[in-house]
Amino acid sequence: MGGVVVENLAKIEEQLEAARTRLNKEIEKSNGTENTSENVLKLSRELDELILKYQKMLNKD
Repeated sequence: MGGVVVENLAKIEEQLEAARTRLNKEIEKSNGTENTSENVLKLSRELDELILKYQKMLNKD
């Protein structure tokens, strides 16, 4: 993989991790109240999957 691609993937990974952190903080704030929707929890899982996907791509270079 080219260096530019790896750099771009690294930036994407950082953004995904930041989004996951913000999302998890929101989930913790709600502490299982009715504010915690299934959609928010689903999005958190999707972010985790995307991060793993990009980490695997980074390791393929």
